[in-house]
Amino acid sequence: MSEIEKKHHLTKAQLEAVNHTEGPVLVVAGPGSGKTRVLAHRIANLINNHDVSSENLLAVTFTNKAAQEMRDRCQNLLQSSLGLNIYTFHSLSAFLLRSYGSNIGIDSNFTIYDSDDQLRIIKRILKNLDRDPKLLPFKINTLISEISLAKNFKLSPSQYIKKFGDENSSGGFNQKIFEMYEHYENELKQSNALDFDDLLLKTVILLQNHEETRLMCEEQFKYLLVDEFQDTNKLQFEISTSLTKDNKNLFVVGDPDQSI
Repeated sequence: MSEIEKKHHLTKAQLEAVNHTEGPVLVVAGPGSGKTRVLAHRIANLINNHDVSSENLLAVTFTNKAAQEMRDRCQNLLQSSLGLNIYTFHSLSAFLLRSYGSNIGIDSNFTIYDSDDQLRIIKRILKNLDRDPKLLPFKINTLISEISLAKNFKLSPSQYIKKFGDENSSGGFNQKIFEMYEHYENELKQSNALDFDDLLLKTVILLQNHEETRLMCEEQFKYLLVDEFQDTNKLQFEISTSLTKDNKNLFVVGDPDQSI
């Protein structure tokens, strides 16, 4: 057993993942097998043994609690977590959009709307249109879910109705969704606001449509590490691959059996 294995109680498989420094790595392991631990040790290994600056590392997970746990683990290994870039996908997206969003027409002072804000907007739209929510062919929560789904597939209102428009009908389910989606987007724009799906969607658009920004981000974040990778959606996956398009230094850990 090597000194590193003895000191950190890493198995041979864990050590192999920690010591793989360049190029893509996929770590697949079950619950309680130390996936997050491996990720934290890899961060420490890159900093302590390979002269990688903490500023050039980017770690991403899904919840604020998980991000704090990762930060705590790194602090125990490094004596300090200062300077570490540890985000959730949404907080990373908010950071990138506030920093570079002007390149795609996004005001850096945008407001982030949560689910309560979304509900408030929909109710206001219905009131302005003098429509009774009870007479809609769907519940408000269904409408919000459909809008979220459209954004996750990168569909604007016009693209949504083009793809899912009801044949020979001007008042069907998808037509009503389209109309409300269009009003909803106008409300967000007028309020200089983005919802949670927008954070991911606009970041994908930024990285894929503005190469100068993408190159700057990849130059800064030379190593990307993603925890709970099995839960990434299409937009989160595209953010990850865009940030590592050239250097391929994407390190992901997850368990497909725990996928949401």
